[in-house]
Amino acid sequence: MRSKGGSIVKWNTTSWKRISSTHIVRDPISAFNVSSDGKLLVVGTIQGDIWIISSVSTRVQTVVRKVHLGLVTALGFSQDSRALLSASLDSSARVTLIKDKKKDGLNLWFILFIILVAVAVYYGIGRRDISREP
Repeated sequence: MRSKGGSIVKWNTTSWKRISSTHIVRDPISAFNVSSDGKLLVVGTIQGDIWIISSVSTRVQTVVRKVHLGLVTALGFSQDSRALLSASLDSSARVTLIKDKKKDGLNLWFILFIILVAVAVYYGIGRRDISREP
């Protein structure tokens, strides 16, 4: 916890030198856990929010606001990292399903297709006009 909020710090485990620090949340962190495959981190705050973070890029993948009324006291991933169990000071436990963030390349392919069609039409119309001249 810093003055600006909760951060995650990466350390080199052989030399114990600090590699980087990433600011994650504005509120103080009350619970933390790592998935069994090491791909996801989860942070619980004193406001009852849960932040699911990619461990590779330390970027926020999902934020679930007000999961609990009070501070989050415990977090745990399922074996396959598709579900997250959270417990709170208000004596509640909740299961949150984690959706995979898939990169959708469909938009990129669609844009490329439109550009190719536009180029083909442009050159196709231009050649027809030239061939019609006497």
